[in-house]
Amino acid sequence: MSAETAWSCSRQSLPLLLLLSLAASSCLGASLSPAGSGAASEPADVLEGDWIKFDCPYDQGLDKSKLHELGASVQDCQQPLELLQDPGLFTRALVAAVLGKVSALSDSMNSGVLKGRQPPALQVNSQHPLVRDGLVEVDEARSSVGLIRLRVRAVTNRTGGLCAVCGQTVSSFSYSMVKKTALGIRKPPVASLSFVSQRSPAAALYSETRDAAGARRLELQSGALPGWLRCDGAAEQLTAVRLFKDDKLLNETPDSRLQQSLGPDFSEQLIGSYRCEAVSSQPFLMEKGKNIGFDSLYLLGPFKPRFELSELVRYTPVGQQEDVQVKVFGYPQPSPVSCSFDSDGYPAPPEPELRQAYSQGDFSATYLIRLSNSLPGNQTRLTCHSENELGRAELRILLTALAPQPEIVSDGDTRFYNSYQLRWQHDAKAYVDFYRVQIVFRTGDDSNFTTTHEEFAASASAAQPPNGATAALVGARLTDRGGGGGGGIVSGGRGSADSSEKRQSSRTLYSLRPDTEHEIRLSSCNRHGCSEFSEPVRVRTPKKSDQTYNDPANPVKAFVDPGNSAGTTGVSAVLLSLTTLSLLTAAAFC
Repeated sequence: MSAETAWSCSRQSLPLLLLLSLAASSCLGASLSPAGSGAASEPADVLEGDWIKFDCPYDQGLDKSKLHELGASVQDCQQPLELLQDPGLFTRALVAAVLGKVSALSDSMNSGVLKGRQPPALQVNSQHPLVRDGLVEVDEARSSVGLIRLRVRAVTNRTGGLCAVCGQTVSSFSYSMVKKTALGIRKPPVASLSFVSQRSPAAALYSETRDAAGARRLELQSGALPGWLRCDGAAEQLTAVRLFKDDKLLNETPDSRLQQSLGPDFSEQLIGSYRCEAVSSQPFLMEKGKNIGFDSLYLLGPFKPRFELSELVRYTPVGQQEDVQVKVFGYPQPSPVSCSFDSDGYPAPPEPELRQAYSQGDFSATYLIRLSNSLPGNQTRLTCHSENELGRAELRILLTALAPQPEIVSDGDTRFYNSYQLRWQHDAKAYVDFYRVQIVFRTGDDSNFTTTHEEFAASASAAQPPNGATAALVGARLTDRGGGGGGGIVSGGRGSADSSEKRQSSRTLYSLRPDTEHEIRLSSCNRHGCSEFSEPVRVRTPKKSDQTYNDPANPVKAFVDPGNSAGTTGVSAVLLSLTTLSLLTAAAFC
């Protein structure tokens, strides 16, 4: 049972024959006062379904004839209270409770209802449906203090528009209405969410079910779209109707209806939980936190299979085994994943191993594809597929031993006129023997430029090729085209691998020119060849001064830690002391 709310009304005298005209829609009506005095009705807000208490107290000051009789009723707000005088009115009243003789000063009852009964006496119209159905109860009746307490349950179509009335006799043939409270039932907003198809007959194109918890699930069939979701709201002081998908707002309107178009074809992106909200600004509902009503459903429809990636590139040395885990999505459930090599003459790969069965939660299954890059050549391509009644999805997996194209991740800032710390990353599993760096020196007006190339070795501690071949360490000779450079330009640095399968590395480039624009590119190489050069990073060096010189023999160590960039882990770059400007072919590398 919901929390009870106390009704309180101030007592207020009215002249005889005064008509109190109030709108019926606000549960207040005209109250006729017979001989004696009357009471104006005051509203008492209550949530629909809640219980509310109404106290009818005895007022000794009004009881000039000392009749000591009290009455309470739940009735039409516009009708007078006459139940104390006429037994016929009492039986026709919506519900009435009469307590006679709130004291023992008189030996007999004087009112028509209780006349002749021994005090104290309580009379209740127990046959009325409101009492019989439990919507109105006599919660308490005490003659010692002169109190009748009613409890009324707020139900819009049963007790809405009624008043609780309190009166007491002032003589044998007259009474005073001392209190009247109108039941102001506040109904929380109501929202409704439904699907409307433009196809005919629409009923055959979708079905709706409910789970054990009562949650709605709407499943569209192929061809159900185009159509729309319709969100309707009804509320006292309605301010907005809103539609959400997976807790993200899709649309809203100040009107009572909102329509969200779907289609023309169903897509996986439409699957999700939708919620329609109706919002009220009624103060009492807002105070009670009941100013939002909602309706929700889970929308599902068919979509053809898809893999999470259309192509996987795995850098794998020849002879090394690779485990590739893939997910395939689709509804209805796609067929098991099968794979084959693109080229003829290769043995059939092993069947993918089902690691996680198809789930109705995210409509996916997980497979493990175990491969070995032991075939002739330096790369192998595998094609996998899965299908359902709506279509087919393909996954192309490339196992390659070629060197990867590096990605430069350092920006173009340097505070030295003669050096720059270069940072880059590439696939952590790719094997690299050495790198090639290209530097283009440009003049201010871009009319003259020179290009310098140099090769530097990868880490001597890096993993060796699986067939026992040693990494080729290329000599540190500077090639100057167009009159640039002179001396080696690369100093040692460090690298680190992170959980996203990327390895990040760094080197310090020397012999840059002051106040010059430099375009720097990088390529990686192994025994299968060299990759294409990376996209360039543009570095502008400051003017020449003692403060902007970085001595290669005693280099400044305050460089950015590559392990803390782009989510990687590792240690700060450490520049080795150099005795010459030549390249260190055995640089420290993680």
